[in-house]
Amino acid sequence: WEYFNKSGKRIEATGFGLRIHGGAGRNGGLHTKKSYRAYFRSSYGQSRLNGEIIPNASVKAFDKLVLRASSNDRAPHGSSIRDQVIRDLHLEMGGVGAHGSWCVLYVNGVNRGIYNITERMDQIFLSSHLGEGQFDVIKTGETLLNGNKGAWNHLNHFLRTTQFSDAANYEELKRRVDVENFTSYVILNLCMQNFDWPHNNWYAARRIPDGKWIFMCWDAEWGLGYRHPHSGDAPIGIDLDPYAFMDSGGAYGHGLIRTLFLALLNNEAYRKYYQQEVTRYLKESLSTENILRLIRYHRDAIETEMKKEYEAKGTRIKRWHDQIHEIEVFTKKCTTYFKRYTDEYFDPVVQFNENRRLSLVESANGKRYVFYRGDNGQIYHFSSTMKSKSWLETAVYLPKGAPSIVGNPAAYSLASGKLIVVYRGRDGDLHELTAYMQDQGLSQWSYSNLSSTLTLPPAVNDPTVIVADGTPHVFYLDKNLQPQELWLNSVWHHHPLPVAPRPGGDITATASAGGIYVTYRTVFGAPCTQRLARKDQRGGKRSWQHELVLQVPAAGTPAGLMADGKWRVIFRPAKVWPLRQPYVFHWDGPQGKGYQDYKGSRVGLIEAREQRHRFCHLQPITSPSGHAAGNPIVLSNARQNRHYVTYRDSRGHLQEAYLSHDHNSDEWHIQDITHLSNAPAAMSDPVGMTLPTGNQRYYIYWGVDKKLHELHFDGRWNHIPFHSLHISD
Repeated sequence: WEYFNKSGKRIEATGFGLRIHGGAGRNGGLHTKKSYRAYFRSSYGQSRLNGEIIPNASVKAFDKLVLRASSNDRAPHGSSIRDQVIRDLHLEMGGVGAHGSWCVLYVNGVNRGIYNITERMDQIFLSSHLGEGQFDVIKTGETLLNGNKGAWNHLNHFLRTTQFSDAANYEELKRRVDVENFTSYVILNLCMQNFDWPHNNWYAARRIPDGKWIFMCWDAEWGLGYRHPHSGDAPIGIDLDPYAFMDSGGAYGHGLIRTLFLALLNNEAYRKYYQQEVTRYLKESLSTENILRLIRYHRDAIETEMKKEYEAKGTRIKRWHDQIHEIEVFTKKCTTYFKRYTDEYFDPVVQFNENRRLSLVESANGKRYVFYRGDNGQIYHFSSTMKSKSWLETAVYLPKGAPSIVGNPAAYSLASGKLIVVYRGRDGDLHELTAYMQDQGLSQWSYSNLSSTLTLPPAVNDPTVIVADGTPHVFYLDKNLQPQELWLNSVWHHHPLPVAPRPGGDITATASAGGIYVTYRTVFGAPCTQRLARKDQRGGKRSWQHELVLQVPAAGTPAGLMADGKWRVIFRPAKVWPLRQPYVFHWDGPQGKGYQDYKGSRVGLIEAREQRHRFCHLQPITSPSGHAAGNPIVLSNARQNRHYVTYRDSRGHLQEAYLSHDHNSDEWHIQDITHLSNAPAAMSDPVGMTLPTGNQRYYIYWGVDKKLHELHFDGRWNHIPFHSLHISD
């Protein structure tokens, strides 16, 4: 190893070890510019490299150095400075990170081009900067560099099983993680649009035995407006929304960094703190002027040598200057966009279903009840038996203290003979009405305020209810659009779901043998499912995991279906993304070009089921006439493995699709059951139910004639109208 200063004077000479460094940059032959790691050991020569090789580093003796070739951001298509600028920014924000400078590397007398010399982040690096000690150091891929992964794994489990809206849990998280450091780290990467992160290119460390975890920037070459040559037709530009990326897009996955950020967002105090920090940093370290200062400093440091490197590649230096110009243009606009998108993400616009909806429940004795809200704010129900073709309408007389309903009721029954109605009041409280099913009819209704009993956050939408293995589960959204779950196991329990991916409308719930699924459209339009596996429901713990559909935006409220062991999301496709399309890196790779794209029909519904990492297999469910106008509902007869999806089309006709398995593939067959029943058109979404035997099923809906209608299949489709006295024309 020989190191010469700018005047040509040799200031260091020693034996050393050299090895290739990095991931994708290892590819290519000897002619390809690669990154290296240099080791200084007494067995080679000097045990430390002394001198001013990295002038701005507080440490002046190094046992290792990294010679970064800027694999993605190099000639002939890059600037070479993006990663160093972003690391410098984090240092100025108070973070810990690798300092760096520039050199020209000669190997056996051959000029290999301009290199970024940086510190190697490991235990010795941390001891040098933070004081002597032992450290756990982990990097991309959860690769352990020093220490052990015990505390890291405990943190991961803690994040996935703990609710951080609770102040005590939030304080415990702050004891384990340097939240100030992590917040600056996230703000920087999001503002700089580093989209090869957080699943990739990260370092984390903590002092043993009980230090807080800190996070360090590394290989941030995809920031500052960089666009990979293989980005394909992805919608790239300065106006990309990093929160769409983090919430509903290419940051998809369950790595700890994203999990930690989304977990912190569950806490209202942190949400306020985060927004305050965004405002502060945009005035200080992340001001346009400061970012431009660093860009121009590093530009000037390497300009002369970059001209030689570009010429060696047969490319004019103008291409490099164009890259620098792109970075400056990005910098002049990115902070404004970032502040706007931050404000919008924490104050989103949502669309709830305002249509009048029904709630259908069948009791243990075979009696059916349809609940709805009348024009006068009263709850009413129709009752009937499967053998009867008539429905009897009755008012639900509210007990003393029970407020009037806002929105639509949700009802369920239990094997014990209880019939329960849950509804939302004007103040957002959830209220519960309970009656017992008796031979002569229902008993008087009793009342309880669930919100008061459980100290629930107010609801902003109507509740949805499922019964899984005899246990009722109630779901709703609070004012922060965080889904909330209640479940009854002798007494009511409450636990919030993760706040993100953030819902953009109503939610639906499904129970299957594998667990509980909550499905919705995110604020950015991506269909999303939160899944709670059975094994994660024990001991009051609720470890929810989410999956996203990334190719096509959804309209309305998606539904979920478990068939043949495969989870499927059924949704009505939207023409455009509601805010901004979440950025997803379109890497075709070995899977074959276009496997992420959907070219099928958007007239009816789309079924999405998992196919490959990140991307789903999409299959249309389409009627030959009429676009989908309503939300899908799903009926399943698990015993007979029969599954039906029904929706209202633009003519008000109900289209029913049933799933069959032909030649080892799934196929949807669709029929117009409104036409087959000779029934009036629907003005809102139906409710339905299957019967345990045969393929009998029925639907009930509000017709355009303001009457309720039943469509019943018992070998052929039949229509039964019944009229409400409490819905005006």
